[in-house]
Amino acid sequence: MLEGSQVETILHVIDQLEYGGAQRLLALLAKFTSKASRHIVVCALQQDLALGERIEKEGAEVIGLGRSRPSIYRPLQFLAYVLGGLRDVRRICRDRNVTAIQCHLSDSEFIGIVAGATCGVRRVITTVHYPELLPSRRLGEWRNRLRILVTRLLYRHWVDVVVAVSADVGQKLEELFVLDSAKIRVVVNGIDVGAFEVERDPEALRATMGLSSDDRFLITVGRLAAPKGQAFLLSALAILARKHKNLKLLLVGDGDLRESLQALTSRLSLTSRVIFAGSREDIANLLTVAELFVLPSVSEGTSLALLEAMASGKPVVATDIPGNRSVIEHGKSGLLVPPADAGALAEAIETLLEDPDRAKALGRNAHAIASARYDIRETVRELEQLWRGGCSV
Repeated sequence: MLEGSQVETILHVIDQLEYGGAQRLLALLAKFTSKASRHIVVCALQQDLALGERIEKEGAEVIGLGRSRPSIYRPLQFLAYVLGGLRDVRRICRDRNVTAIQCHLSDSEFIGIVAGATCGVRRVITTVHYPELLPSRRLGEWRNRLRILVTRLLYRHWVDVVVAVSADVGQKLEELFVLDSAKIRVVVNGIDVGAFEVERDPEALRATMGLSSDDRFLITVGRLAAPKGQAFLLSALAILARKHKNLKLLLVGDGDLRESLQALTSRLSLTSRVIFAGSREDIANLLTVAELFVLPSVSEGTSLALLEAMASGKPVVATDIPGNRSVIEHGKSGLLVPPADAGALAEAIETLLEDPDRAKALGRNAHAIASARYDIRETVRELEQLWRGGCSV
């Protein structure tokens, strides 16, 4: 750990360190936050530490509490999980003299906010990464009602700033939790643009990965989860496969829907066309070998995967939802299609497959936008202001 009176300690609390957008953002914050003035500590409440080593390599300290997350229907075990997390996060705050705590995702909000606020941390911040503010449960389900009540109390009384990764997320926060807009700050995700501008030989990479030089590849990157809409992309691929005999899909990511998506792939007779690549760190290489990037999400904040595809100059087809619409200008930096519409998705992909000049022009424009607007250094600059408490929100 760095020493010196000028070094502040920023604690990020997150549920787990799986390969997801919020977790990859922490790796970027660890890399680009000034080591001379701030020491970054990342605390994962649960057992998955897949990205922990990468975050440590970027200069942050990683602490894994390693707890299993019990259901609230097991009240004694759930209470032990919450109280144990509170005790340990409070201890980290005291032992490392934490000056600002920033919480990410579900459980970390409740545990991290209470821990920070009750042991004198100067700034308590929470970041909301996704537009789905509540778990997918039936309307009015008691757990969601309880979550809304507790979240309102925490946001109003114990949180200094609620960070939203897009204007759409910010608006939903204001509406659902009846939150004063002055407490919400929109800080759009950024990426390491330079990492995706390095020249790479696509044919050499294909050979290294065992991919045929004759195939044309689409790529999508994201958690295998319902909001990401991969099922609609598979259905679109089935339509395109009738005409494009050598068209394949690199499906990058992992999650709860892996088995069901594999089953759908089999039912659609696409087994030989879809590569389930799992969670990967070599996204820049995978983007290089693909012709188009497709983001079929039905719900999205500000997608790091989308920004990375833009930075690499890939033509983009994405769904016309608020998070994507705020990044992509239809017809200029990509094509936007209605969500949950496999036919429209297939049509837009077909358009760019058949018109490579237009596809390249969209890719160039997308790269220019990513370079100008979405550099991680700007994200860090805005967050540093919030950690200091030196800007009005």
